[in-house]
Amino acid sequence: EALRLFTVVHPRPEIVVVGLGARGPRERLVDVEAHFREEGIALEQMDTANAVHTFNILNDEGRTVGGAFLTLEPRGIDEYADPLA
Repeated sequence: EALRLFTVVHPRPEIVVVGLGARGPRERLVDVEAHFREEGIALEQMDTANAVHTFNILNDEGRTVGGAFLTLEPRGIDEYADPLA
Protein backbone atom coordinates (compact mmCIF):
# COMPACT_ATOMS: atom_id res chain seq x y z
CA GLU A 1 0.00 0.00 0.00
CA ALA A 2 2.78 2.44 0.90
CA LEU A 3 4.42 1.95 -2.49
CA ARG A 4 1.39 3.49 -4.21
CA LEU A 5 2.89 6.84 -3.23
CA PHE A 6 5.08 6.57 -6.33
CA THR A 7 2.01 6.68 -8.59
CA VAL A 8 0.94 10.13 -7.34
CA VAL A 9 4.20 12.05 -6.81
CA HIS A 10 5.56 14.56 -9.30
CA PRO A 11 7.73 14.01 -11.18
CA ARG A 12 6.50 10.49 -11.56
CA PRO A 13 9.33 7.92 -11.53
CA GLU A 14 9.89 5.78 -14.60
CA ILE A 15 11.29 3.07 -12.35
CA VAL A 16 11.02 2.22 -8.65
CA VAL A 17 13.73 0.15 -6.99
CA VAL A 18 12.68 -1.79 -3.90
CA GLY A 19 15.21 -3.25 -1.47
CA LEU A 20 13.71 -6.16 0.45
CA GLY A 21 16.28 -6.73 3.21
CA ALA A 22 19.55 -8.62 3.35
CA ARG A 23 18.38 -11.68 1.43
CA GLY A 24 16.16 -9.96 -1.10
CA PRO A 25 12.70 -11.00 -2.16
CA ARG A 26 11.48 -14.35 -0.96
CA GLU A 27 8.37 -13.79 -3.03
CA ARG A 28 7.95 -11.13 -5.69
CA LEU A 29 5.44 -8.40 -4.96
CA VAL A 30 3.23 -9.57 -7.82
CA ASP A 31 0.23 -7.34 -7.04
CA VAL A 32 2.43 -4.26 -6.69
CA GLU A 33 4.28 -5.19 -9.88
CA ALA A 34 0.98 -5.45 -11.79
CA HIS A 35 -0.29 -2.13 -10.42
CA PHE A 36 2.93 -0.34 -11.35
CA ARG A 37 2.87 -1.88 -14.83
CA GLU A 38 -0.68 -0.53 -15.30
CA GLU A 39 0.61 2.90 -14.23
CA GLY A 40 3.55 2.71 -16.65
CA ILE A 41 6.20 2.43 -13.92
CA ALA A 42 8.84 -0.31 -13.91
CA LEU A 43 9.44 -2.08 -10.59
CA GLU A 44 12.75 -3.72 -9.65
CA GLN A 45 12.91 -5.91 -6.53
CA MET A 46 16.16 -7.15 -5.00
CA ASP A 47 18.18 -7.27 -1.81
CA THR A 48 18.70 -3.88 -0.20
CA ALA A 49 22.44 -3.52 -0.84
CA ASN A 50 22.01 -4.10 -4.57
CA ALA A 51 18.85 -1.96 -4.63
CA VAL A 52 20.72 1.03 -3.19
CA HIS A 53 23.53 0.52 -5.71
CA THR A 54 21.05 0.24 -8.60
CA PHE A 55 19.15 3.32 -7.41
CA ASN A 56 22.37 5.36 -7.32
CA ILE A 57 23.42 4.27 -10.82
CA LEU A 58 19.99 5.09 -12.29
CA ASN A 59 19.96 8.43 -10.50
CA ASP A 60 23.48 9.26 -11.76
CA GLU A 61 22.26 8.49 -15.29
CA GLY A 62 19.61 11.18 -14.85
CA ARG A 63 16.71 8.72 -14.79
CA THR A 64 13.59 9.57 -12.81
CA VAL A 65 13.82 6.91 -10.13
CA GLY A 66 12.14 6.21 -6.81
CA GLY A 67 13.35 3.93 -4.06
CA ALA A 68 12.08 2.10 -1.00
CA PHE A 69 14.58 0.19 1.12
CA LEU A 70 14.13 -2.15 4.08
CA THR A 71 16.95 -2.37 6.60
CA LEU A 72 19.56 -5.07 6.15
CA GLU A 73 19.18 -6.30 9.72
CA PRO A 74 15.87 -6.62 11.54
CA ARG A 75 15.56 -4.34 14.58
CA GLY A 76 13.47 -4.60 17.70
CA ILE A 77 10.72 -2.04 18.25
CA ASP A 78 12.58 -0.60 21.24
CA GLU A 79 15.47 0.42 18.98
CA TYR A 80 13.17 2.94 17.31
CA ALA A 81 11.78 4.40 20.54
CA ASP A 82 14.08 7.45 20.70
CA PRO A 83 15.86 8.31 17.45
CA LEU A 84 18.07 10.89 19.26
CA ALA A 85 19.27 8.51 21.98
